[in-house]
Amino acid sequence: MAFAKTHKTGGSTLQNVLFRRGVANDLAFAMPRRGWMFSLKYPFASSMVVKGPWVPEDLLDVFAFHSVWNYTEVKKILPGAVYLTLLRDPVDCFESNYVYMGLQLIFKMDINEFAEKMAKQGAQRHSRHLIGKNQLLYDLGVSAKDMENRYGFGENYFSYSFCPSINYPILL
Repeated sequence: MAFAKTHKTGGSTLQNVLFRRGVANDLAFAMPRRGWMFSLKYPFASSMVVKGPWVPEDLLDVFAFHSVWNYTEVKKILPGAVYLTLLRDPVDCFESNYVYMGLQLIFKMDINEFAEKMAKQGAQRHSRHLIGKNQLLYDLGVSAKDMENRYGFGENYFSYSFCPSINYPILL
């Protein structure tokens, strides 16, 4: 199973279920080299998975850590996987992230003031920031550049690029 973990959607709860199931059934997890997630600055690459004699690369069963989704690279380590993600209303995700990260204290303004200020400035997603504009799209591998391209990005992007790689997108 490959879980495209997204921020502020309930992903940690599902990840915990996957961990418990995996431990109970002796499943091998694709583990990041450091910490609790793969890079959030760069799309996932199969080379980011820690290698060791305890888990040969071709015997992995579960991908369940935060990453910038990259179907092609995940498929290299889990070729026969079922793909799953959780999706939530982007406004709810933004609000949850703003509160969770304590951004009202950092920016010295409530979420409504912040959103209004960013809208007036025409704020764009910074490609190397961990958290930001259109977080769900970024988590699912859409580049900051593609998010800002109003003519080359839209419904068809998902039809051809993203949806075929996810068997079970769960909408919350």
